[in-house]
Amino acid sequence: MTPLQRAIAVCILATASADIADANYSRLAVEDALSLVLEVCKEKGQDTLPAFSVETGSGIPGFDGYYWFWAYWEGAPEGSVNLGSYAVDVASGDVWDAVYCHEYRSKSLRRLQDAIRLRIGVSKELYKSLRRRGPFCD
Repeated sequence: MTPLQRAIAVCILATASADIADANYSRLAVEDALSLVLEVCKEKGQDTLPAFSVETGSGIPGFDGYYWFWAYWEGAPEGSVNLGSYAVDVASGDVWDAVYCHEYRSKSLRRLQDAIRLRIGVSKELYKSLRRRGPFCD
């Protein structure tokens, strides 16, 4: 094998290895997604409200690839008990408002997302390719 052939073979193997590594990432577990939503609720001060809870919902037709959550509290007399609706992308871990096109971002949420992505094998490069607009953004 000539030096040029060897160099080409190394490049091909390196590229193939990177593709295989990226293909071996795991999707977020629902527990990870819930921890992200709880972090958003904590930042909004909702987690200390009376009877605070977060429920996992079923998917919404036409919006595959998200975990859906609804946050509730005891509510004010004659007021709403709904605190918010959240969609968590199962591949990227991005957290979206499930009603409006708004992505939640903060330093503490980003730290938690980074830790989860590292654990499930999503590199920064892979994350860039997984990012997409949230539900209800089109």
